[in-house]
Amino acid sequence: YFSQKNNNISEAATIYKELFRLKIREPSFYFNYGLFLESQKDINEAINVYVTAINYFPKDPNFYNKLALLKRIKGKYIESKNLFLKSISLDSNFEFGYVNLANLYLFLGKNKIAEEIYKKVITKNPKSELGNLNLGNLLMDQGHLEEAKELFLKTIEINPKSSHAFFSLSKFK
Repeated sequence: YFSQKNNNISEAATIYKELFRLKIREPSFYFNYGLFLESQKDINEAINVYVTAINYFPKDPNFYNKLALLKRIKGKYIESKNLFLKSISLDSNFEFGYVNLANLYLFLGKNKIAEEIYKKVITKNPKSELGNLNLGNLLMDQGHLEEAKELFLKTIEINPKSSHAFFSLSKFK
Protein backbone atom coordinates (compact mmCIF):
# COMPACT_ATOMS: atom_id res chain seq x y z
CA TYR A 1 0.00 0.00 0.00
CA PHE A 2 2.83 2.39 0.89
CA SER A 3 4.57 1.64 -2.42
CA GLN A 4 1.34 2.33 -4.27
CA LYS A 5 0.87 5.69 -2.51
CA ASN A 6 4.42 6.68 -3.49
CA ASN A 7 3.74 5.80 -7.14
CA ASN A 8 6.11 2.85 -7.14
CA ILE A 9 3.63 0.78 -9.11
CA SER A 10 6.02 -2.03 -9.96
CA GLU A 11 6.96 -2.55 -6.32
CA ALA A 12 3.31 -2.36 -5.26
CA ALA A 13 2.35 -4.98 -7.86
CA THR A 14 5.10 -7.31 -6.66
CA ILE A 15 4.04 -6.96 -3.01
CA TYR A 16 0.34 -7.44 -3.80
CA LYS A 17 1.08 -10.56 -5.88
CA GLU A 18 3.18 -12.06 -3.11
CA LEU A 19 0.56 -11.38 -0.46
CA PHE A 20 -2.12 -12.83 -2.73
CA ARG A 21 0.00 -15.96 -3.22
CA LEU A 22 0.29 -16.25 0.57
CA LYS A 23 -3.52 -16.26 0.83
CA ILE A 24 -3.75 -13.40 3.29
CA ARG A 25 -7.07 -13.51 5.16
CA GLU A 26 -7.72 -9.79 5.55
CA PRO A 27 -10.71 -8.31 3.67
CA SER A 28 -9.13 -4.88 3.25
CA PHE A 29 -6.19 -6.46 1.42
CA TYR A 30 -8.47 -7.93 -1.26
CA PHE A 31 -10.43 -4.72 -1.56
CA ASN A 32 -7.25 -2.63 -2.00
CA TYR A 33 -5.62 -5.15 -4.33
CA GLY A 34 -8.73 -5.26 -6.49
CA LEU A 35 -8.83 -1.47 -6.65
CA PHE A 36 -5.13 -1.41 -7.52
CA LEU A 37 -5.68 -3.86 -10.38
CA GLU A 38 -8.64 -1.84 -11.62
CA SER A 39 -6.48 1.29 -11.63
CA GLN A 40 -3.96 -0.62 -13.75
CA LYS A 41 -6.77 -1.69 -16.13
CA ASP A 42 -6.19 -5.36 -15.27
CA ILE A 43 -9.89 -6.18 -15.05
CA ASN A 44 -9.49 -9.95 -15.44
CA GLU A 45 -7.07 -10.19 -12.54
CA ALA A 46 -9.26 -7.88 -10.44
CA ILE A 47 -12.16 -10.25 -11.10
CA ASN A 48 -9.98 -13.12 -9.91
CA VAL A 49 -9.13 -11.20 -6.72
CA TYR A 50 -12.79 -10.47 -5.95
CA VAL A 51 -13.82 -14.09 -6.65
CA THR A 52 -11.11 -15.23 -4.23
CA ALA A 53 -12.29 -12.68 -1.67
CA ILE A 54 -15.85 -14.01 -1.98
CA ASN A 55 -14.55 -17.51 -1.32
CA TYR A 56 -12.80 -16.31 1.84
CA PHE A 57 -15.46 -13.82 2.97
CA PRO A 58 -18.79 -15.05 1.53
CA LYS A 59 -20.89 -12.77 3.73
CA ASP A 60 -19.23 -9.49 2.74
CA PRO A 61 -21.50 -7.64 0.27
CA ASN A 62 -18.68 -5.33 -0.85
CA PHE A 63 -16.94 -8.06 -2.84
CA TYR A 64 -20.12 -9.08 -4.68
CA ASN A 65 -20.72 -5.42 -5.48
CA LYS A 66 -17.16 -4.88 -6.80
CA LEU A 67 -17.34 -8.09 -8.85
CA ALA A 68 -20.73 -7.02 -10.25
CA LEU A 69 -19.29 -3.69 -11.36
CA LEU A 70 -16.50 -5.47 -13.25
CA LYS A 71 -18.91 -7.95 -14.81
CA ARG A 72 -20.89 -4.98 -16.07
CA ILE A 73 -17.73 -3.57 -17.68
CA LYS A 74 -17.22 -6.95 -19.36
CA GLY A 75 -20.80 -6.85 -20.71
CA LYS A 76 -21.99 -9.67 -18.45
CA TYR A 77 -25.19 -7.89 -17.44
CA ILE A 78 -27.14 -10.85 -16.05
CA GLU A 79 -24.19 -11.91 -13.90
CA SER A 80 -23.79 -8.31 -12.80
CA LYS A 81 -27.46 -8.04 -11.83
CA ASN A 82 -27.33 -11.32 -9.89
CA LEU A 83 -24.22 -10.23 -8.01
CA PHE A 84 -25.81 -6.90 -7.05
CA LEU A 85 -28.87 -8.82 -5.84
CA LYS A 86 -26.60 -11.13 -3.84
CA SER A 87 -24.93 -8.13 -2.17
CA ILE A 88 -28.36 -6.80 -1.21
CA SER A 89 -29.48 -10.20 0.06
CA LEU A 90 -26.49 -10.27 2.41
CA ASP A 91 -27.26 -6.80 3.78
CA SER A 92 -30.69 -5.32 3.08
CA ASN A 93 -29.28 -1.87 3.90
CA PHE A 94 -26.29 -2.14 1.54
CA GLU A 95 -26.86 1.10 -0.35
CA PHE A 96 -24.11 0.60 -2.94
CA GLY A 97 -25.74 -2.64 -4.06
CA TYR A 98 -29.08 -0.94 -4.64
CA VAL A 99 -27.64 2.14 -6.33
CA ASN A 100 -25.36 0.13 -8.60
CA LEU A 101 -28.24 -2.21 -9.50
CA ALA A 102 -30.34 0.85 -10.40
CA ASN A 103 -27.42 2.25 -12.41
CA LEU A 104 -27.24 -1.06 -14.31
CA TYR A 105 -30.93 -0.87 -15.14
CA LEU A 106 -30.50 2.73 -16.20
CA PHE A 107 -27.60 1.72 -18.45
CA LEU A 108 -29.82 -0.97 -19.98
CA GLY A 109 -32.56 1.59 -20.69
CA LYS A 110 -34.90 0.31 -17.96
CA ASN A 111 -35.46 3.73 -16.42
CA LYS A 112 -38.68 2.88 -14.58
CA ILE A 113 -37.02 0.02 -12.69
CA ALA A 114 -34.02 2.23 -11.90
CA GLU A 115 -36.35 4.94 -10.61
CA GLU A 116 -38.14 2.46 -8.34
CA ILE A 117 -34.83 1.26 -6.90
CA TYR A 118 -33.57 4.81 -6.26
CA LYS A 119 -36.86 5.56 -4.49
CA LYS A 120 -36.42 2.42 -2.40
CA VAL A 121 -32.95 3.61 -1.37
CA ILE A 122 -34.41 6.95 -0.28
CA THR A 123 -37.27 5.25 1.57
CA LYS A 124 -34.76 3.11 3.46
CA ASN A 125 -32.49 6.09 4.11
CA PRO A 126 -33.93 9.55 3.42
CA LYS A 127 -30.42 11.00 3.92
CA SER A 128 -28.92 8.91 1.15
CA GLU A 129 -26.73 11.20 -0.88
CA LEU A 130 -26.43 8.65 -3.69
CA GLY A 131 -30.13 7.88 -3.80
CA ASN A 132 -31.22 11.52 -3.91
CA LEU A 133 -28.54 12.55 -6.41
CA ASN A 134 -29.12 9.66 -8.81
CA LEU A 135 -32.91 9.96 -8.69
CA GLY A 136 -32.53 13.69 -9.29
CA ASN A 137 -30.38 13.08 -12.36
CA LEU A 138 -32.84 10.54 -13.72
CA LEU A 139 -35.80 12.87 -13.18
CA MET A 140 -33.91 15.76 -14.75
CA ASP A 141 -33.22 13.62 -17.83
CA GLN A 142 -36.94 12.83 -17.98
CA GLY A 143 -37.85 16.52 -17.82
CA HIS A 144 -39.18 16.53 -14.24
CA LEU A 145 -37.14 19.59 -13.43
CA GLU A 146 -38.78 20.79 -10.21
CA GLU A 147 -38.60 17.35 -8.61
CA ALA A 148 -34.99 16.99 -9.74
CA LYS A 149 -34.06 20.40 -8.37
CA GLU A 150 -35.59 19.51 -4.97
CA LEU A 151 -33.53 16.32 -4.87
CA PHE A 152 -30.31 18.17 -5.71
CA LEU A 153 -31.02 20.70 -2.96
CA LYS A 154 -31.70 17.83 -0.56
CA THR A 155 -28.41 16.22 -1.61
CA ILE A 156 -26.58 19.45 -0.77
CA GLU A 157 -28.37 19.60 2.56
CA ILE A 158 -27.10 16.07 3.24
CA ASN A 159 -23.60 16.84 1.98
CA PRO A 160 -22.81 20.54 1.55
CA LYS A 161 -19.67 19.58 -0.42
CA SER A 162 -21.47 17.47 -3.04
CA SER A 163 -19.82 18.71 -6.23
CA HIS A 164 -22.08 16.42 -8.26
CA ALA A 165 -25.22 18.03 -6.86
CA PHE A 166 -23.83 21.52 -7.42
CA PHE A 167 -22.92 20.58 -10.99
CA SER A 168 -26.43 19.24 -11.62
CA LEU A 169 -27.97 22.38 -10.13
CA SER A 170 -25.78 24.54 -12.37
CA LYS A 171 -27.70 23.19 -15.36
CA PHE A 172 -30.78 25.06 -14.15
CA LYS A 173 -29.25 28.52 -14.54
